[in-house]
Amino acid sequence: VYSRNFSEEFNARKFASLAGVAPFEISSGSSINGGFHVNCYSHKQLKGIFHIAAMAAIRFNPQMKEYFDRKKKEGKKGFVAMNNVKNKLIHQMYAVVRTKTPFNPEYVYKRAA
Repeated sequence: VYSRNFSEEFNARKFASLAGVAPFEISSGSSINGGFHVNCYSHKQLKGIFHIAAMAAIRFNPQMKEYFDRKKKEGKKGFVAMNNVKNKLIHQMYAVVRTKTPFNPEYVYKRAA
């Protein structure tokens, strides 16, 4: 229901915003740069579900553990790195539905040159 049946106009970014994991830059134009924050009007239940899913993914999925550790080494704080994991889970979920293929943990993303 929240994903609107994974329709084209409701993509992973919009769902991440609804779940409260998409970062938004806070600034007033040129004078105040407040960094990045998440939407405070998010769906709290969805946010909680993805938080538990992210904790389980970090604990049991070696790729997510490595991703979380890499974000921590980049200097991100714990909850920010956890938020990155939540966002990655949402994007993976939408990619599986979009491509209509099962999740492949050995898949390596190749960028076009």
